[in-house]
Amino acid sequence: MTEQTAQSEDKSSRAVAVLLAIAAIVAAIITARASLVASDATSDWNQSVAREQKRGALLLQGIRYTYGTEGDAAFMIATAAAKAQALRDAAATAPDEIKPALEAEAAVQQQLVDPRYALPDGGYDLQLRLADDRAAEPGGPPDDPIEALAAGDAAQAEANRLMLATLGIGIAFLCGALAQAFSRRRRPLLVLGWLALAAGAAAALAIELGVPGIAA
Repeated sequence: MTEQTAQSEDKSSRAVAVLLAIAAIVAAIITARASLVASDATSDWNQSVAREQKRGALLLQGIRYTYGTEGDAAFMIATAAAKAQALRDAAATAPDEIKPALEAEAAVQQQLVDPRYALPDGGYDLQLRLADDRAAEPGGPPDDPIEALAAGDAAQAEANRLMLATLGIGIAFLCGALAQAFSRRRRPLLVLGWLALAAGAAAALAIELGVPGIAA
């Protein structure tokens, strides 16, 4: 083996080592990033479950209060409305000396009725009252769990795409290993390996930057 041939062999061996080293670094970076994104997905899913539990607990509490505690009040209000109407009907045909007292008592009974929750045909709109109670809760209505669930799904999809991008890095590893074993085919294998490495790294970068068609 001449000195020139030895130098060429040495350079090609270093090229294989460089390819394998860079491929290892890129694979480690992509895998670490995919793991972080997957962790974010798990966190979002857990948050979605917590939001759903909170929303369910608040809804149940509101139903119990509105239909339980305020149900009795609603009955009293409906009774007061009926009394007010009956007093007004009686005042219409009562003697003049009794009519003012009946009308005054009807006005007192009518004051117990909140016009916002009064139904046209009489009664008390408990569903509207429940909606108002939920809107008036400190901090407003609980956060929608669907948003956190969607964020978790999106993060997991990104992590999956990042892991797919490592296929190119794997091909680069394979080409590097084959180039090391088969010196006669080293040059084309190195070229293919670098192309695969560049493709895998570019795909991972495009996913991170949200390039349409790749990050979708």
